[in-house]
Amino acid sequence: MRLNNSDYRAAALEHLDHARRAYDRKDFMVAHYYSGVSVECILRAYVRHHKQEKFYSRHDLARLAVSGFLDIVSDISRREWDAKIGEMNLRWRSNHRYFSEQSLRRYFKDAELDRKIRGDALKENARIVRELAHEIVGFGEMKWITKMK
Repeated sequence: MRLNNSDYRAAALEHLDHARRAYDRKDFMVAHYYSGVSVECILRAYVRHHKQEKFYSRHDLARLAVSGFLDIVSDISRREWDAKIGEMNLRWRSNHRYFSEQSLRRYFKDAELDRKIRGDALKENARIVRELAHEIVGFGEMKWITKMK
């Protein structure tokens, strides 16, 4: 089954809610993963909206973003959105779904994403990724509602 832009958009919103609920129940691995999936879904919604039949279909958020999503941001805010997508791409990788908690913690340490964090690095990274996802998906949804109808 081939998903269309509306399918991806709906999935983005649902996965963002899954991430919130997982974080609230302190399931930080799941919150981390669903946050990234929600961003990937909203980026894919914009790819499909722009009717790009051939696009980089891997899970690289930065490459997906330039296939449609970044077209909705102004030139003034482009640098800010590039940074947010880049930060998300650094903190979330689709292969994290194969990681154990220990492996994910090691990834954060190796990527120096545990620096200046007091307490649980997994919890803090899950919080950061969830907030980024909320911003990215929220912005994508707001633009969708106002511009895509």
